[in-house]
Amino acid sequence: MENIDKIKLPLQASIRDALNIIDEGGLHIAVVTDENHQLIGLVSDGDIRRALLSGKNLEDSVIDILNEKPITVRKNESREDILAKAKEYRLSQLPVVDKNNILLDVIDITRLATALSKSNPVILMVGGLGTRLRPLTDKVPKPLLKVGDKPILQTIIEQFKSHGFKNIILCVNYRSEMIKEYFGDGKEFGVNISYVNELKRMGTAGALSLIKDIKEPFFVMNGDLLTNINFEYLYKYHLSTNAEATMCVREYEYQVPYGVIEMKGNNI
Repeated sequence: MENIDKIKLPLQASIRDALNIIDEGGLHIAVVTDENHQLIGLVSDGDIRRALLSGKNLEDSVIDILNEKPITVRKNESREDILAKAKEYRLSQLPVVDKNNILLDVIDITRLATALSKSNPVILMVGGLGTRLRPLTDKVPKPLLKVGDKPILQTIIEQFKSHGFKNIILCVNYRSEMIKEYFGDGKEFGVNISYVNELKRMGTAGALSLIKDIKEPFFVMNGDLLTNINFEYLYKYHLSTNAEATMCVREYEYQVPYGVIEMKGNNI
């Protein structure tokens, strides 16, 4: 990911300003945003060359030459999806925006394509009984139930892999032999998998107590949770806050269908 401040331009910028930004930024593009940081468009070095050849001068407004409909990605898109989009449109950079088109970052595709794997462990809790899904889980552990054409746990592992996290620890108990038989050591899936065997169900904290010598930030997640969160963004956010731990939650609202009272003894 890039420091976007060094390649941002205001609406009133000139072509000369864009040329200077491109020269100093090293990404061959400048991004134009408004006062609310919404993405207005992109200007590439090629756009400037074509503008000058067509008779524009360096003091003309950058608005005259920018691409007002650039291809963008959202922050939760996987590495594979981003690379596929870049290949489809033959792009070297892709802006990252939120649902309001606020510019969050700019991805250098070359760097993304050559990104190194991260050593941080990913601990997945996969030992539960899955009682709420019975009878589906009478003979199959919930993480091995298929959503689409593959087990839930496989989708989770592949998502972590797509963000460079390949060291997976599975905390197993119920039907553990089935999980071990399916995933093995992880080589078939392009990751490294080890197992923590809970002789009795110990809960999340109990399972973590069995894992020794973790000396770097790690993920802990249930092995039946499907999410489109960008784990690399989450990891970088955690580091940037210097927090002891970072928890991901989802806001949930529930409308109580009845009147609500507070009581003290027999008194309302």
